[in-house]
Amino acid sequence: METVLPLNQDEVEMEVLELPVDDISIEEGVAVIFAQKVNFTEVSRAMDTLGYHIVESDLQFLPQNEISLSGEDLDQLHTLVDALENDEDVDKVWTNVK
Repeated sequence: METVLPLNQDEVEMEVLELPVDDISIEEGVAVIFAQKVNFTEVSRAMDTLGYHIVESDLQFLPQNEISLSGEDLDQLHTLVDALENDEDVDKVWTNVK
């Protein structure tokens, strides 16, 4: 995922169409571009070469199948996620829970 500024919405969409991206979302003058991990560097470099200021750029897990939890299962998940987030060796935690 990348966030780029400044932008002209039509111009960004046309330029991004030529890149290996999965999706682009433009809201309030900010473009968020989604690409596969294997295309991350290529897309980052292309946006930089095109003159866009990249505000944020990182890898994220986007689940294909989300699940719902409730009650004790949800409480256990929160306990696990809290423990992982408080571990200094863990950078980020993702789940597929809605």
